[in-house]
Amino acid sequence: MRPIIILEYQNISKQPNFQDDEWKELDRYREILEYFCTSKKYNLEETPKKISNEIIKLGGFIGNYKFKTGKILKIKPNPVKLKKEEFSLLIKDIIQWAGMLSSPFLRNLLNISSPINSKYEIALAYSDLLIRCTENALSEYIPPLIEKKRYVAPVPLGSILISPTISRFSRGQLMIVSQRINVNVLNLLRIFLVKFHTIMLQELKNLELSFKGENFHENTDISINPVRTIISNRNYHSNFIMSEINQNVINRVYKIDFTKSDVIQELWVQASTSPSFRDIILLWEGFIGKRALFPKIEDILSGRYMLKPLSKLYELWCLKVVLDVLKELYGEYYEYKDWNFKFIDIRENWTIEVLFNQTPPWGDIIERLKKEGLKYIERKKERPDITITFLKNNNKKITFIIEVKYRPAKNIELDDIRSFCGYLLFHGSKSKNKKLEGILFHPQTLSDEYIKPYKCIRSKNSNIRIHLIRIKPNNDEYAKARLKYLFQRTIRK
Repeated sequence: MRPIIILEYQNISKQPNFQDDEWKELDRYREILEYFCTSKKYNLEETPKKISNEIIKLGGFIGNYKFKTGKILKIKPNPVKLKKEEFSLLIKDIIQWAGMLSSPFLRNLLNISSPINSKYEIALAYSDLLIRCTENALSEYIPPLIEKKRYVAPVPLGSILISPTISRFSRGQLMIVSQRINVNVLNLLRIFLVKFHTIMLQELKNLELSFKGENFHENTDISINPVRTIISNRNYHSNFIMSEINQNVINRVYKIDFTKSDVIQELWVQASTSPSFRDIILLWEGFIGKRALFPKIEDILSGRYMLKPLSKLYELWCLKVVLDVLKELYGEYYEYKDWNFKFIDIRENWTIEVLFNQTPPWGDIIERLKKEGLKYIERKKERPDITITFLKNNNKKITFIIEVKYRPAKNIELDDIRSFCGYLLFHGSKSKNKKLEGILFHPQTLSDEYIKPYKCIRSKNSNIRIHLIRIKPNNDEYAKARLKYLFQRTIRK
């Protein structure tokens, strides 16, 4: 069955591609994505909509959706904005960036683009891999644990060890040294495997509940692909745990802490002859945060398990570019917490703080807006994409507000500019800034060739400047040079 391929933002028509049940299933998934867009603390522009009974629009969501019938819908990035190789590079840049930071950052990163708690979607990816590795391990045969125990007693309790026994006799100790070999099929590897499946089972139960919560209670008779995968994997984990050979292991899985380094080391020793078990240990180390499984993260970000909003991925990539420039100027992050990054410039006594999708302390701006003649402000989006604050010892404060628009420059409307000016006025209302500057990122497109790579918009009624900078994975060096120039020029004034 050939997949149905469309581009982001294209309308999806029922005819001639979908049967009635498939259409109901797609519309149900659309409802979940729409709820995600309206309820998630990160605002998304591309809210999926039902245009009519025959047309659905999923906005900028991309990825694969597999129907119950086996049919696959593939939604790809529009090559006018991001070509295939550019999208691949964007995803790899984000993954590489996440790999340089801690495991909690990776979960925060994934949580931005996931309709549910990111840790559960990660668990679904790990569940798939664990099932595959378990099947391989079971076909390989799980080696038993060979335990050798030495006894010293008046009578032999096993095979007599000649040399140690003669040594004791020569010292006048009439004791026999013997050794017994025990074969234990319930070895550490099997206990570990049952423990891993037990944890995956609980994670998938939590994931299933997130889809069956109070906000998704309608149309529960219509199954959607993520839930079908969850139920199938959950049943596998449950059946494996309750299998006859694992019954005696269940009570022992909670007595061993498999996150401890010495326990993991022993697992590696026991798995020395089993390639499949070594893969499972690698998987476990990834799950508990000791290593990153980049291929699975790429699958998640690319929408293999759940469709992803491409505009948010583009925002994340732009944030990485901004941080790369600041790292080049001021070195590594001095501090990182959630989406708050701090840099220190020891030479000039600057403290630089970067906020992503967070609300700065705006203050009262109504009168300021009236004075500037800007009557429009979208109050529900008082949270800029990126805020950069330069703070010096003498309280000199300079702020950059960055907005990321995943659309051609010619599609950036007047209301976008007005809203952006509102962000700047919000932030400048109680500050001592004499100048309010902003940066607006957009992807370069063929239709933007008539627009200069760098353009500055000035307000007639105030000293506001908005810099339009085109930025994509194939021209990030140019954008970095522009950012570096703007930062250095502004703080020197």
